[in-house]
Amino acid sequence: MNRFFSNTFKVGLLACVSAAASLSGTAQAQMVPEGGGMKQELADKGYNFRLYGKFRPKVTFRDSGGGDDGDSNQIDVRDDSSRIGIQGKAKINDNLTAILRGEWRVEIGENRDQDGRGAGGSLGNSRLAYAALESKSAGFLGIGQQWNPYYDIAAAQVDVLYNASNTPVGYNGVGAPFRTSNFVKYAHSVGAFKFSAGIQADGSGDNAGVGGSNADSVDAFAAGAGFDVGKGYVGIAYWQQNLDNHRIFDNNGTVNYTPDIVDRQRTFIGIGASFNITDDFYVSALYQDIEDDNDARSCLVSDANTCVDDDQSRDPSALDIAAVYSFGDGMKLLAGAFTYDTDDGDDSRTKGMTLGVAKRLDKGMDVYVDWLREDPDAGDAVNQFNVGFRYSFDVGLL
Repeated sequence: MNRFFSNTFKVGLLACVSAAASLSGTAQAQMVPEGGGMKQELADKGYNFRLYGKFRPKVTFRDSGGGDDGDSNQIDVRDDSSRIGIQGKAKINDNLTAILRGEWRVEIGENRDQDGRGAGGSLGNSRLAYAALESKSAGFLGIGQQWNPYYDIAAAQVDVLYNASNTPVGYNGVGAPFRTSNFVKYAHSVGAFKFSAGIQADGSGDNAGVGGSNADSVDAFAAGAGFDVGKGYVGIAYWQQNLDNHRIFDNNGTVNYTPDIVDRQRTFIGIGASFNITDDFYVSALYQDIEDDNDARSCLVSDANTCVDDDQSRDPSALDIAAVYSFGDGMKLLAGAFTYDTDDGDDSRTKGMTLGVAKRLDKGMDVYVDWLREDPDAGDAVNQFNVGFRYSFDVGLL
């Protein structure tokens, strides 16, 4: 039954997209009576509803430099975080607005199995799903799956390159957050200052997908503050995850031990900055320092008296740099560099760069080519070349 309702909703949502895309100005005039009719009446009462989407398919050539024959090349159709979403707003009074938002992945480049089943070309998992109240004087308060304040404050300024599924590479490489589920978030801006904070409380195991469980406590906490300074911006943010019940595996991947005393905590501190050198030249950077304190005492499943101490504490770090230069006429150059260290061995650092050119064909359509190189200390360098489209739409239905 749940699958039926899910599929029915997805079909209905796609139908809305098709209908919205096909409406011309003439058609809209025919649908809305003179004077605006019901649509205008709802708008006058403070109701607002929009349908939006971003479609980002690309063709990728990837050379990972390995393989049995000394070479490993791959050509693939991939997706750069395509999505479709809805957002509704209802004005409660002159100061307070109610908000709902849902956003889902569009699986353009996902593979199907040999029988044609799978995620290819379908709607995928949710990216955003929350309800909120927003006050002009007191700020925003939302509950659900939302953008993490750590990303909002410290990282968003460096996430400007077109290879969206890979960048910021250092940010991805150390497992920093983008969106967070089961999240309560507060945000407020006053002049050049903005602040955001939130907590994650999922009431079950495996928060953040790394084997944690804090059913009776807060799973994670984030906070950050940013300042606009002339043509520049500086933000600092904090993200802490409490992760317990971390299992120990033997060399064959079999669980031999059961957690007994566990104390694992990951703490991120990120400092991000951006600056418009000129109206056409933008630069940004993000540095992250992470502490992964992972201390556990675990005992054999077959013998509770045989225990081992498992200290896997690490101190990862990451640096991302991005720059965009606009030549005019919709043409721009995008460049970035990165380095990150997961601190899980002697050769745990990866460094690299990305370079691309994009051309805007229309207000909603860009085409681009770019190159990404990743050079890990522990393996062969990877070169990835992409050619892709980025199409965006945003239709106000009310």
